[in-house]
Amino acid sequence: MFFSDPVLTVNLSFNIFLNEAFATLTAIHWASTLHPIPSHLAIHTDSSNLFHMFNSLHASDPYNSILMSTASIWIEHNINLQVFFIEGKKNIIVDALSCHSFNIVHKLVPDTSIQCFMPPASPNISVMGAYQK
Repeated sequence: MFFSDPVLTVNLSFNIFLNEAFATLTAIHWASTLHPIPSHLAIHTDSSNLFHMFNSLHASDPYNSILMSTASIWIEHNINLQVFFIEGKKNIIVDALSCHSFNIVHKLVPDTSIQCFMPPASPNISVMGAYQK
């Protein structure tokens, strides 16, 4: 399991949806660097906006550039991406991770390994999500 603190820290006002979209892009980018590259990737979110963006493939700026970058990665690496929505109240593990309540996660899933997800320091991903080969 991975959790991520806000990933966009440059001169932008805080926007949780933008942070979640960028975290999703960087997670997919990270998955594309694994060996072997996974053929399926599931992302569970409590953000209905993120769920709708990735399932409709429709977004406005700046989210459209993140969506297009994500699509470029999953097409190039043949990754079947599924984004699932789990209502916040029912998403106990994600809620515990976002509050850094790791003891709750370990009680619910004793064998879990928790690692902090740090976005890749890659020239391939700009701050606004433009994926470049």
